[in-house]
This record gives sequence, structure tokens and C-alpha cells, in this order.
Amino acid sequence: MAQAEQHVPLDFRAGGASEGQQPWAQWNDSARLVVLRTMGTALARHGWPGDALAGTMARGLEPQFPASSRALNHELSRLLVFLRAPEVLPKALPLLTRAAQPDDRLHYLLQLGSLQNHWDPDRRRTYFIALADAERDEGARDYYSTLQVLRKTLTNALSSAERLALGTLVESASPSATTVAPLATHIVKAWTLADFDLAASTSTRSPASGRDAFRAAGCVQCHRVGTEGGWVGPDLTAVSARFGRRDLLEHILDPSKAVDEKFRVALITLKDGTELSGTVERDDQVLVLAPTGPGADPREISRNDIRERRWSDSSPMPTGLLDVLTQEQVLDLLAFLETARLGAN
Repeated sequence: MAQAEQHVPLDFRAGGASEGQQPWAQWNDSARLVVLRTMGTALARHGWPGDALAGTMARGLEPQFPASSRALNHELSRLLVFLRAPEVLPKALPLLTRAAQPDDRLHYLLQLGSLQNHWDPDRRRTYFIALADAERDEGARDYYSTLQVLRKTLTNALSSAERLALGTLVESASPSATTVAPLATHIVKAWTLADFDLAASTSTRSPASGRDAFRAAGCVQCHRVGTEGGWVGPDLTAVSARFGRRDLLEHILDPSKAVDEKFRVALITLKDGTELSGTVERDDQVLVLAPTGPGADPREISRNDIRERRWSDSSPMPTGLLDVLTQEQVLDLLAFLETARLGAN
């Protein structure tokens, strides 16, 4: 980083830039993301840039945080935490408390959890309340193991007085009931669309039973409805606004009939012969490939390592998910999805 200490090729001011510098205010969010990720890569490779340059970088980045987009806030918070910026904790805590998605909440918990300074009793309490909320979220095994390690590490670093002040917040919260609900395993029937009378009245159907079926069939591991569920597949909150009952059931029974472009599976062959598959989370200088299974970690792949890339015609969602449900449960599941609304599931 010795050469970098001589020159910072960024001007964060709203006005014009100095000679040889780029004006931050004139870039769109995509360009800003590229710059922030490039800075993060450089810091990851070369380590601490020295107190002087770290202070200069932090002072330039702090006024840009929080930003208008979730992606920018993730990159900015990651950089500011690394640079030990004094304002990152008070600015990021509100983002943590407002985070609605488990992965968003987990990001800020992990980033802020590595900070050693600028904590006070109120900030510490706010953090541990958010940690307890995260433990009640829906997630896969890796999600909960990460939270357990984080809680243990942070709790061990607390003084006796800090533990006493936090009280029961230092104890692990009980996970959401949906995370421990057993999956149904017994095959009832290989259902087809012709097996269901979708013209019948839905007034006798039970959305509550349908919610249980949503869990029993394993849908909750990948799909979100309201405030519960995973984020691997499309959010199904208010899905009935986009699909009628017949189309909705047909999509579940035959998921490959129409695949959302955002969730198409990329088939990657590397130059060393390794074959990978997953959904593309990012595609610029580095391709970020997310495996389709819940809880799997994304993988960064250099473009130079890719020999071939093509798209699968098959949906990552398996067929036969409803085969473990009875006909009544399937109809109740449809009623649940038809009546679900954000925050009211």
C-alpha cells in the first residue's frame, strides 16, 4: 500500500474534483459499488494501509454512509468497520434495527460485532436485542451456527458489569417455531393438476393449516411469506396478486415450466474442469455464484478461470414437494398463499 499512501484517486466532495481525481457525486450507484468493492479488495490483499491513509479514507467515506441503496450500505459499512471509522457504529446501528431480511441483519451483526471501540450500554443493548431477533429468524443450519459463534465470542468479551447490565439478553433466544418444525417425509401421492377441483369454494379452507403445510413440505426453507421463511427463492408474500389459483398450483407442481430470470441456474465449467452451478448474485470483474441449496455459501469466481457458462432450463426448485401432503393440505396451502399479506401471515 506504499504507493497508495501517496495518492487517493477519489474526491468525495459535491463539487468538482482535483486533477487526476474522480468526483464521487457524479457517479451512479453501479459505479460507486465498483469503486467500493475495488477498495475492499485492495485492503483485503494488502492489509492495514497505515493510520494516515486509513483516516483519510474514513473521512471521505463517512459522509456517504448511510447511502440510498442496501448494496452500497453493505459495502460502505464493511469498509468503514475495517478502517475503524468512529462514526460507523452510531450510523450502522439504526440500519441493524430496521433490517427486515435475515441476511441484511446478519451482515450488520457480523460487521459491528468486530468493533472494539465506541460502545456504550445503550448501543450494546441495541445490538444484543437485534442479535436475539436474528436468532428467531428463519434460516438454515449455517445461519444459526454463525449466530451461535458470534454470540459466544461477544459474550466472552464482556465484562461482568456489562453482562449484568444486559441481563437475559446475553442468553440465546429461542428460535422461531418454523425452524424446528419437522418436514413431512411420507409420500401421499404424486399429485397432478387434474387431481384438484380449483373451482370449488375456498370459504371452508384453513389458511392456518396451509401455513403448517408450507412448513411440512419444506417451502419455508427457501421461500418467504410475510415475516417468515428463507430467501433462496422468490418471496411469495401476496403471490396471489400475480397468479390465480390454477397458475399458482401449476407452478408448484411443475416449477421448470416458467423460471424467474433472477433465479435461473448458471452452469459454470472452469478451466481446470471443475463444474459448478448456482444462481448469479453478482457479475462484474468477479462472478459470485450462490448454490441453490439453503444455507450454502456463495463462491467468488474470477472471470479468467471460467471456460464455459450456460443456463439451465430446469428450475432449482425440485418437483414433488407437494407429494408429502394430502389433497386437503394442498388446498389449504393455496388458501394460505392466497390470503398471505406482508406482516400478517
